[in-house]
Amino acid sequence: MRKISLTTVLLLFAVSATFANGPQTIEVLEFAASGSPKAGDGFALVVVVESDQNGWDWNYDGDALDRVLQVVGPSGPVALVNTGADPLWGDSGYDADGRAGVFSANENVNPLDLNLDGDQTDFLLGVYNHGNGQLSYLDLGTTVAYVRVADPFAYVALTESTQDFNGDGDFADQILHVVNLTTGAIRNLALPGPTALSQIAVSDKAVTSESKVGTDWNGDGDLDDDMIHVHHVASNQTHRCDVAWWRLGGLEIRGTLAVFRCDEGDEGVDLTGDADEHDQVPAAIDARSGAVSISDMAGGRPLVGEDRWVWAGSEYESGRDLNGDGDLLDEHVLHGQRMRKNQPPGAVVNFGINARPLAMSRLTPVPPLVTTKLLAAVDEQDLNLDLNGDGDMNDEVASVGNMWTNTCTPLGFSLPTSSTQPGTVLQGGVYADETQDGTDHNGDGDTADSVLFTVNMVANAWTNHGIAVADYKFAFAMDNDLIAVLVSEAAQGGVSLNGDATDNVAFFVDARAGTTLSAGYAVDRISHHLDVATGVAWIFADEALQGQNLNPFWGDTDTNDRVLVSVR
Repeated sequence: MRKISLTTVLLLFAVSATFANGPQTIEVLEFAASGSPKAGDGFALVVVVESDQNGWDWNYDGDALDRVLQVVGPSGPVALVNTGADPLWGDSGYDADGRAGVFSANENVNPLDLNLDGDQTDFLLGVYNHGNGQLSYLDLGTTVAYVRVADPFAYVALTESTQDFNGDGDFADQILHVVNLTTGAIRNLALPGPTALSQIAVSDKAVTSESKVGTDWNGDGDLDDDMIHVHHVASNQTHRCDVAWWRLGGLEIRGTLAVFRCDEGDEGVDLTGDADEHDQVPAAIDARSGAVSISDMAGGRPLVGEDRWVWAGSEYESGRDLNGDGDLLDEHVLHGQRMRKNQPPGAVVNFGINARPLAMSRLTPVPPLVTTKLLAAVDEQDLNLDLNGDGDMNDEVASVGNMWTNTCTPLGFSLPTSSTQPGTVLQGGVYADETQDGTDHNGDGDTADSVLFTVNMVANAWTNHGIAVADYKFAFAMDNDLIAVLVSEAAQGGVSLNGDATDNVAFFVDARAGTTLSAGYAVDRISHHLDVATGVAWIFADEALQGQNLNPFWGDTDTNDRVLVSVR
C-alpha cells in the first residue's frame, strides 16, 4: 500500500469563503459531461463522454467509447484520471470534498499499471490531492462498490471476493471501510453497505439490513428491518440504533447527530400510545455516545442543527392534543430537543404552535447567547392571526425560530403549501407564494409566482431577490451562503434570460452579499446537475434547451450535449 500525503486538511463544516463579492465570472469548459459534477475546494470531478466529444480519445486507449473521469479547475483541465469507463460510470464511482477527490479504478479495464507495482491486476482507490496536484493510488485488493469522501477520510464499500470482511462465512457482501487519506490506514466497519456516517460525512443513507447479517437487532421476530449505524471517526466507535428506519422517512446529519423516522409497524410496538402501530415516529442518534432519542408522537421529517433537533408532531396520528388548544386538528406542532455531548438527551420542548420546520442554521452568536435558529412555516389558522397582512388567516407564513427561547418570529410573507426549503450556515432560502400573499413580489404584473427570498436567521431579516423560480422543489442551497435556483423565463414575465423566453435558467445568489447573477444557461434539473465548493459552482448547461453548440472546440457540431460551465 502506498501512503498518501495530503498537505492540507479542511474540516467539512469549517466556514469557507464562497464568492467574496458575489459570483462574477462564468466560463464554458466545453466538456460534454454525464453523471453529476462532484466539487472539491477549487476543482471538480466530472465524467467526459468521448462519443459526445466528436470521437476524441480522452484516455488514449485507442477508441472513443468511454466515459472518462476528468479533474477540472474553474478555467479548464487540471488532471486526467486515466482509468477508462467501467469503474467510473455512475455516481457511486467518484466523489470530492475539501482538497481531496476520490474514485474507484480497476487496472484490468484499461489495462494500465496505475500504482506502478509491476502488474495490471489491481483494484484501486484513486486520490487526487488539490493541495499539491498529486494523483495517488491505494490498492484495496478488491472492487470498490461505493465511494464517499469527507476530507480527510473516504468511505468505501468493498466487494468481498477472497476475504470475508464481516466474518459471516461467505464472500457475497459489500462491506463498509473508512480510509484515512492522510495516512492510508483502513478501518473495516464490518457492516454491509451502501454507506456510512461519521461526524464529518455527508450522506443520504446510512442503513444496514437485518437480513444482510442474519440478526434480529430490534427483537421483533423478523429480519425485515433496516437499522441506522453511525460511525464516529475520533473514537473509532460505531453505534447502532435498534429502531427500524422507515425507508421513506429521510435521514439528515449535522455534526455528530443523525435524525430520521422509524415505523411502528416495523417495530411491532405502539410508540405513540394511540392504540395502533401505523405511525412514523421521529428519532435521533448521537455518534459520540450512541444515545438514542425517540419521540412519543407521530411526526414529519425531523431536522438537525449541531446539538439540537426539531420535528413537527401530528395530533391526529398521535391521538392527543399536542399544543393544548382543545382540538386534535393540528398536523405540525413544533417540538425540539437538545442532545448534549456525553449526556443523556435533554427534555423535549414544545413550541406550542402549528409550524413546519424547514431548515436549521448552525450555532449562531446572538449576544449574550449562542443558539440555533431555524426557518419554519407557521400556520395562521392555528394562531388565529393574519401574519402576512393579506386579510385572511389561511396561509403558512415564513418565520424564524429561536432554539434558546423556543419562540418563532414571523417575517410577513407566506410560503408554497408543503414546501421544503434549503438552509445554509446563517442564511436560509425560501420562496414567497404570491398567490397566498396577493403581492407581486417579482414585479412582473401578476401574483402567480414563487419568488426567491433569503433570510438572515440571526437578524430575523429578509431580502427579496425578485426572481420567480421554475419549481421550488428543484432549488437548493449549497456551500455556506450560496444558493442556486432555476428561474423560469415564463414566470418572470416572459423575460428573455438567454435569447428566448421559454427556458429555466440557472441563477446564483450570494445570500450574505445580497448579489444575484444569471449564469445565462438553460439547465434541465439543477438538483442533479450542479455542485459547489469554496467559491466555484459547476453546472451542466443543456445545449438542446439553450439552442446552442457549447463545445465546438472539439469539432462537435450538434446541440445534444450537457456541457460543463464554471461560475465563480
